[in-house]
Amino acid sequence: MSYLLIFKFQYSSYKNIIYIQNNENLNKSSKSSQHMKSLTKILRPAKILFPLILGASLLSNPAKAQKVSFIKEMNMGVTYNKENTKIANIPLIIRDVPKHPDDDYANDKDVAPVKDETLKMPDRISLINGKFGGKISFLEEKLSLNVGVETDLEIKLTSLLLENNDRPDLKERNYTNHPGTNTKGEGAALTFYDVTSAFLANWNTFIKPQVFSEIEINIPKRGELIKIGYGLYLEKLVARNGWDRWNALEVKEKYHLANLLIGKPYVSICAFSYNNKGMKISSEGTLGFTYLVNKNIKEIAKGTQIDFNRGWFIGSSFNINILFNQNSK
Repeated sequence: MSYLLIFKFQYSSYKNIIYIQNNENLNKSSKSSQHMKSLTKILRPAKILFPLILGASLLSNPAKAQKVSFIKEMNMGVTYNKENTKIANIPLIIRDVPKHPDDDYANDKDVAPVKDETLKMPDRISLINGKFGGKISFLEEKLSLNVGVETDLEIKLTSLLLENNDRPDLKERNYTNHPGTNTKGEGAALTFYDVTSAFLANWNTFIKPQVFSEIEINIPKRGELIKIGYGLYLEKLVARNGWDRWNALEVKEKYHLANLLIGKPYVSICAFSYNNKGMKISSEGTLGFTYLVNKNIKEIAKGTQIDFNRGWFIGSSFNINILFNQNSK
């Protein structure tokens, strides 16, 4: 009997030792996994910006390239940007808007918040694009690396095609003649909220600055150029609320919800109609997609769900490309 008790005690102690060791291993594994995630997050921007760093290095040492020059490019055309960003659980402070001070006649005396807590960011079109940067050429200018900055002028399609109460990126509530609905018409006044990108912008158009790097493959015999590029830009999401009266939006408050860092890989094919040493005129077709690199949620939106699902874009443009300060090896 005593041997059996000793065996049970030793077996139990052995199991406890194994359990403690397994827990320690799991903790070490968990800590290691957390360290790896932190390291990946730190290294991600470096990986993205590597072409820019390489380009800057080559620009500072022209001896490594056959030709170094600066580019100035203007693109005019239409690019369709498909957005798949959805925002849910919009805070009550944004949705809760009192009636307008001039609407004492309102049927809905105690105006309720806008009920719908979810909206979708609208598709956009780009009309004008400008680029400025450096160009490093190799292999008798058959291969080049471009790095620099660019800006897009974009317009939300919903603002052009839809009434305010039909837009997926804007939610409203009638408090005068049809309280609790989003019905418009004569005598209607509504509260509203929406979310949009707000960098150097009003609410229907905005300028989107970004950094880019491109590899150019020149095909002189066919008069064509293939670009494989990557862009990186910051999208600032801002909510506003207020009133929709007399078919015009009157803003009460604005709220900064989040900053999104967006990556943009793309491929372009250019066909030249004019090409000499200093200037190129071409038509260009572009296809690419967008994805989320990093997301920074502000305090007011901690309970808000912002889902940036991968989008895509396609476009065609007429380009004027000017090279200046060219230095050949």
